[in-house]
Amino acid sequence: MATTTDFNVGGITANVNAQSINFADGTVQSTAAGVGPNGSQFLAVRSKAVFVDGSRSDTYVADGTVLKPFKTITAAVNQVIANGDNTPAVPYCITVLAPGVYHETVDLGNAAIVNLSIEGPGTGPGSCSAAVDAIQSIANNDQQSFLCFKNLNIGTLTMTGASNGTNFGSSDCTFLFCQVGSVVFTNCGSPGFVTCKLISTASFINVGSGYLEASSIESGALLLTTQAGNTPAGFGGTFVLIENSRVSANITLMGSGTELEALFSTLGKLDGSTTITSPAGTTLVTKASYVKGTFVA
Repeated sequence: MATTTDFNVGGITANVNAQSINFADGTVQSTAAGVGPNGSQFLAVRSKAVFVDGSRSDTYVADGTVLKPFKTITAAVNQVIANGDNTPAVPYCITVLAPGVYHETVDLGNAAIVNLSIEGPGTGPGSCSAAVDAIQSIANNDQQSFLCFKNLNIGTLTMTGASNGTNFGSSDCTFLFCQVGSVVFTNCGSPGFVTCKLISTASFINVGSGYLEASSIESGALLLTTQAGNTPAGFGGTFVLIENSRVSANITLMGSGTELEALFSTLGKLDGSTTITSPAGTTLVTKASYVKGTFVA
């Protein structure tokens, strides 16, 4: 009879034997045991994991495991695509192990990318030690239901839904603890930034329900636009919610149906130098706000 062990870590209970981890919620994860670099034992994670370490200079055949990680994020994405099993029920997590600058444009515009997170080392937007030149998804992305990025310094971010009625971003496209340069979201459902720092212009074009929570826009501009063309499913106009965040950039609303809703507490405000342009057909809503800016109709 196989030896089993019960454990409880952070409220998660499970029973482990030589073949599997049997979670209390009914999920079963096979036990892909291995030995870490320091000799410690490790077990497989519940989502499918692919690892990246750009600091490795030794020669080996990369397979995306923690012992033989890929050296670029793009190679890890290509492995997820090649596996062909990334679905809403089978999430993948690409973990960037080493700090450094990854000089690449990570392209997620592939029909095989459905449910993916990419995480770097660090604990917040001021400590993102892994930087990537650009991340984009501008085609072949109607099927994407969940994208999450965490602890990354992203130079340029470009996300565009591929077609009318696109599903892209309609479930979630979230950034956590990231620092991002220029941002352009077009024809997307619900992109969100939580505890992030945006350091240049952020554009939301035909975005159904975007949000910034506990984040900041440091400079440049915040542009919200509703325009003719490809739109997300159920689209009724561009809407962005800003909550408990700081905006030190001029804000421009363009196109009928465009709405900015600003909910500010003592933790967030519009900077005193901010100019807000809100012409006829657009809506600017502020609630319990500390707003210091110039409103231009």
